[in-house]
Amino acid sequence: MLAAGCHVLCRYIPNADTEHFELNRFCPSIESYEQFEMLMDKALKEPIPIDQYQQYMKRHYTSVRAQQLKDILAKYE
Repeated sequence: MLAAGCHVLCRYIPNADTEHFELNRFCPSIESYEQFEMLMDKALKEPIPIDQYQQYMKRHYTSVRAQQLKDILAKYE
């Protein structure tokens, strides 16, 4: 959704993965239809935060993850 330039609206269970990927920076976990409606109305009125998305994506590109893996493996050689 970020790469496509979409607003992020989601429901998730907070856990190690959602914390690692910082989902709460883009959207709280939606817990009710009323909350979804409020966030949807807000999203329709606001511009998409492309700069914020680009900065986030730079940290999570496959090439970045591949380099991190190489660095981890190099420690064990």
